[in-house]
Amino acid sequence: MTMNWNRILSGLIAVIYIVAGFMKCGAEFGCVVTLLVILPLTFIWFGDGMDNYLAGMPSQGSSPNWVVPFGGWVWLLLPVIIWIVNALIILL
Repeated sequence: MTMNWNRILSGLIAVIYIVAGFMKCGAEFGCVVTLLVILPLTFIWFGDGMDNYLAGMPSQGSSPNWVVPFGGWVWLLLPVIIWIVNALIILL
């Protein structure tokens, strides 16, 4: 497993989410946040392996190597995206 910028940055973002969840809302919410960031991190960290696994399934075509990690990034950053959109709506 090589450490590249995707793994380092996504791990840092996940740790920020988890620490914020524990500090802001307590242990129960922090545990929920921890469970919720596992799947997007898996898509980002092991996206090539998942892509190869899914491409071998019947009636599934192969996708470029960036599709699965990109989906993980969107999922991981979805709370930030929602916050930004909400802030823009309030400002308008």
